[in-house]
Amino acid sequence: MSDEEVLQGPIEKLRGGDLDGALEELDALMGSNKTNAQVHHMYAEFANMKNAEAQDDVIPGGKIMMAYKKSHAIGRRKHGIHRRLRYIRTRMP
Repeated sequence: MSDEEVLQGPIEKLRGGDLDGALEELDALMGSNKTNAQVHHMYAEFANMKNAEAQDDVIPGGKIMMAYKKSHAIGRRKHGIHRRLRYIRTRMP
């Protein structure tokens, strides 16, 4: 399954207004897709959205930072991660 296919579920949930469901799915995907930088980055982005929406740290900042850190570490090993992340962002609402 391609990186984009893995992320279709969370993207569709977000489009449908289910940010919590998207976060739950991404949290599970982080465990089963440990080397997929896009999964970790998207989790961090969605978690930031959740915290901004709630105007509180519903999701701990440390967990968000670790997801960003893991995404960037994987991205350095895989050429072109930023290009792929831009592609995914254009698909989000």
